[in-house]
This record gives sequence, structure tokens and C-alpha cells, in this order.
Amino acid sequence: MNCPNLNCVYLSIVNDEIQSATALGRLAYTMPAVTDILGGVPMEVFSTHYVANNNENLEFHLSVDNTADATTAACDLYKMDHCLIKYALRYTPLLHDVTPNQVYLDQQINFLINPQAANNDWVITDDYDPVQFIKLSGTRTDSEGLIDYETRLPQYDVGVLTTLAGD
Repeated sequence: MNCPNLNCVYLSIVNDEIQSATALGRLAYTMPAVTDILGGVPMEVFSTHYVANNNENLEFHLSVDNTADATTAACDLYKMDHCLIKYALRYTPLLHDVTPNQVYLDQQINFLINPQAANNDWVITDDYDPVQFIKLSGTRTDSEGLIDYETRLPQYDVGVLTTLAGD
């Protein structure tokens, strides 16, 4: 995908999740990885953007296309900040490795991750888990009892998050 000036259109895929909270009048969307948004290019492209533009952020506005009735839900012109999506290089964790390399149901998995600054106190409060969930091949892993609000990885260093295959 060619994205001049990083003005990209991302087509959602099956693994994207939209969870509505209609009682609150909100739509919660689990964003795909920045590499997927940029068309499957390596993470180094994000770093290259930072170096070339002296800007660590990728920003765009979200709209939802409903293909069933051929409509698009976009933000109100005066509330565009509510639909602003921002990826910041310093807050984008980097996955280094997954061990073991062959995984079976209920097997323990170790994710070697550099969280960058995503675990800092000014980013998440002490009572929040460092991740909401981890997916492996489209299936959520089971981190109950393994990852909780006390789990923190060292910033700008590779740490390990342990979980179980399957949900």
C-alpha cells in the first residue's frame, strides 16, 4: 500500500474488534497494529517516518463503513478530536520474540516485548493491567493469574509477559 504523506485508508479485517457501549453512547474499537495500517510494512517504516519528519506520531481520523447498507459513520465536524487516532513511536510496544515457536492449546507462552514508554506511570495508572489481551493467530490468550495490574515491564528494555495459549 502506498501512503503518500501517511494519509492511508485502512480496511478492517476479521481480527479487528468493535465493541459497542450503546448505553454510554460510545463505540470502542481495538486498533490493529500500526504495521497493518501501513499495509504490512516492517516496523522500521515507523522509525523512518520519525527520523525523516522529526515527528513520532501518526495521526488520522476514524470513520466506520457499514457495507451492509452502504453507509459511513463519520465524526461530527465539531467533535473531530473524538475520532482522532494517534500512534506514537515511544508508546508503541515492540514484540521481539514468542517462545516456544510451536504452540499448543493451554501451553505456556512467553512474549518478549520492549514496551518502550507504554508502562510509565503517566501513561497507565497503578490499577490498570499492562495489556488488555494478547492474540495469537486471531485467538486470545489466557493471562488470568499471570498478568495483572502489578505486572510491569522495564521501559525501553526487553521483558517477558507469560500467558497460556487459548482462551
